[in-house]
Amino acid sequence: MPIVLVLVLLVALGVTLAHSQSRLTGTNSVPQRSQKIGLQRGEEACQGSQLMPKGSGRMRMFIAPGDLGGTPRASMTIRHRLDGLVARSEGRLVPPGAEGLPLSRMDFTIDPPVRRTRLDAYVCIRNTGRLPIVLTGVLTPFGQVNIGRKHLDIALTTLWFAPENKTWLAELGAIVPRVGRARMGGIWAFWGVSVLLLGALSLAVITAIRENTP
Repeated sequence: MPIVLVLVLLVALGVTLAHSQSRLTGTNSVPQRSQKIGLQRGEEACQGSQLMPKGSGRMRMFIAPGDLGGTPRASMTIRHRLDGLVARSEGRLVPPGAEGLPLSRMDFTIDPPVRRTRLDAYVCIRNTGRLPIVLTGVLTPFGQVNIGRKHLDIALTTLWFAPENKTWLAELGAIVPRVGRARMGGIWAFWGVSVLLLGALSLAVITAIRENTP
């Protein structure tokens, strides 16, 4: 029986280490609130003074269909005063409920990934579909959003991710230096599960040895 338990724990540990997740490289610290701005067909919303972390290969914004429904379509352009055009890509819609998040969102590829951190990127989102779309953010007098010549006191939530999802096994080297800065549900979840599995595995091995020792 202990041998079977050891095998089960080894499989569980392997599954844990093979689990993949998106690695967040940074955010603009704007919470996900219900404040929204609408974009009609062909309209473009641009947000300046944005953090663009090194190593980012994907940008996420919370974009949903307007009152008329349908599937939102949008493109992204990132510019920087020193680097010029940094990225331009079409968005990939991530439906509500995916990855455990209730809001609809859209991911934009940055290829090649960002080579150095910038603090003043200029990010633009254009509605390329036929129906209106809405972007989510918060009201603030420090907002940097413009639609054409119209300035809005709103900040749009922006998340930045590494280009690819990586397994916890592949991330071990990067996880250790970040333990002190880990977030609940991310790296702490990895360490918690790993410690429990390794503890149970050690106990099962010791029990098996004792039972098979004459």
